[in-house]
Amino acid sequence: MWNLTKEAWEKFLIGHSLVIPETDEEWSEIINEAKEEGENLLERLREELEEIKDDLLRFIPDRFIPYIEDGTINQPSLPKTIREDILKWQEQLNREFEQVLEAAAQNTQNAVRFLPEDVQEVFSESMHDAVLDRVERSQDSLHLYFDTEDGFSTKAYIHLIFQGITPMNSNPPIEKGQILLYHELIKTDSGFVFRALVNSPDVEWTLEAKNIAAKYFFRPKKYVLLRDEDRLSEVSFIEYLQFLDHDQEYWLITPDLLIKIRTISSTGDEIQLVNGTVKIDDHKLSVFFDHQRFDYYTDKWNPIQFIYTNVYENPYQESFEDIPFEQLEDAVFNGDRQLQLRAWNTMYSHAHELAGQINEILRKIEVTEEQETLLTYLISYFYEENILDQDNIKKFSEFVKEQ
Repeated sequence: MWNLTKEAWEKFLIGHSLVIPETDEEWSEIINEAKEEGENLLERLREELEEIKDDLLRFIPDRFIPYIEDGTINQPSLPKTIREDILKWQEQLNREFEQVLEAAAQNTQNAVRFLPEDVQEVFSESMHDAVLDRVERSQDSLHLYFDTEDGFSTKAYIHLIFQGITPMNSNPPIEKGQILLYHELIKTDSGFVFRALVNSPDVEWTLEAKNIAAKYFFRPKKYVLLRDEDRLSEVSFIEYLQFLDHDQEYWLITPDLLIKIRTISSTGDEIQLVNGTVKIDDHKLSVFFDHQRFDYYTDKWNPIQFIYTNVYENPYQESFEDIPFEQLEDAVFNGDRQLQLRAWNTMYSHAHELAGQINEILRKIEVTEEQETLLTYLISYFYEENILDQDNIKKFSEFVKEQ
């Protein structure tokens, strides 16, 4: 029934815990580095093998066991033919586990068609590396809250609700902090079964439910821009609230709560929740909800991280929108990085049409360390497209190769 199992995952991981250089040249480099550093390479390799030996013996083909027992399987003295055979076995492990994941994805795709659109949207993107932020039970439902900001989804926070839940098969139990690695969803006669492989610690969940519902949220565009520029700590919570588009809907999501925000004042100093209130001061954010008070001190939490929206905005969309041609030079020398990127993207997209302006701008520009990578690529492109004039070919000779 299941493609995704803890045993298949363990076999893949343990098989690759045996690290063997692929060529004689790689071995020579490792041996030379160890000599230069005065390291006892053979002893270190023996210790590493001892740590994984018992696990390896559970899965490794019998033909390799003698080399584990005599300790040579990860040593330079291992015969080349055996080394190549082990590497082929590890490649086979890759193929086998890829097939497991592909089959699990197909099962999930088939099952999710019977679920609401919000759930389909959640499973349309990878949840790999989603961190379980909160676990709640209510009657016969299980609520799992995932922080997906550091994962592979455009969504930053996902709330899955398993309705009509039956007892779980998970030892140790599902708990906050576990990281979702792989999952599989299967449709059954009575509902759905969801299996997940997580780590911290390594465990397999199996959840059976009559139905599944979902909610998901995104980071506001301003948050993403500040985060990517490593400037979140430079902006106060009140200043951040002023940046937000007050025509959008927002939610307050903390380690304890998920509440819709009714209003944010234009000055950013007042938040009204649906059935709750927020008090903002210099040292903490206090939330009053359901006759309870929740305090979040700013030395532990940045309250900016508690604000989410239900609208996805690509923060870099403007970077790919053309700038009016007559404004290109001003944009390049403006000092605004986003504006500069838009200007260069415009010149890249219309290189032949803008050849004169491109050469004029390049004659004036001085390459800084910050710009070097981008300009190296662009100048090479302009050269290959025969855009550069002789003055700029000479000026940027180190970036171009004469044909």
